[in-house]
Amino acid sequence: MFDPTILMIAIAILDEAFDSDIRSVHDLYKLRVPPTRRSLEFNWKKHMLNCHTAFHD
Repeated sequence: MFDPTILMIAIAILDEAFDSDIRSVHDLYKLRVPPTRRSLEFNWKKHMLNCHTAFHD
């Protein structure tokens, strides 16, 4: 089964696109969702936000 979300996360980790200390999938799996939340939010580095333009020019 193909999961585009997992693919996007993997590419972002390889590109060091997250504005956090996540540098590997192992780092991602060490994180825990707080009991009061259902998910975690990851911020992108500002210079990565417009990377889609490189594919459209």
